Amino acid sequence: MTKKAKRIISIVIVSIILVSSALLIISCNAVKEYEYKNLEDAYEAGWITEDDLRTIADYWNNNNRPEMQFSQKVEDRIKYTNFRWYYGYDDSSRLKFIFSKSKRDMHINYYGTYNGYVVARVNGRVFGVIVDPMIYDEKTIGGVTFYKFIQPWVYKIN
Repeated sequence: MTKKAKRIISIVIVSIILVSSALLIISCNAVKEYEYKNLEDAYEAGWITEDDLRTIADYWNNNNRPEMQFSQKVEDRIKYTNFRWYYGYDDSSRLKFIFSKSKRDMHINYYGTYNGYVVARVNGRVFGVIVDPMIYDEKTIGGVTFYKFIQPWVYKIN
């Protein structure tokens, strides 16, 4: 084998090792998604109570939200969960999220944490597309009425 061939083989082997190491690091540190439901389904499943709904409706209807009280890691997981819901669950979406600026363009409207469940609505741009679901003039859930309602999600964080 010539010296040039040995050098090429060495470069290929080192490249394979570097790429494998990078992928291993990414997969170990990858953001994982939360289990989630829309507000109505979360109420029906017992994740949140009618009293919780009244508190959420008070924040919602008065456009007055509490200060977010969770870590950057939880925020990233909520954004990632929303990202995966919007883009699908193929393996490439994890890499798209990690390397995209979309997570910086996504904003969380927080409505509180209730017994380990975060109620929030994620909005903003994902790859240049504005993510904002349908608006209801009025929506009643569990006997509690919300006005100008855009479906928030309930994320199981425990």
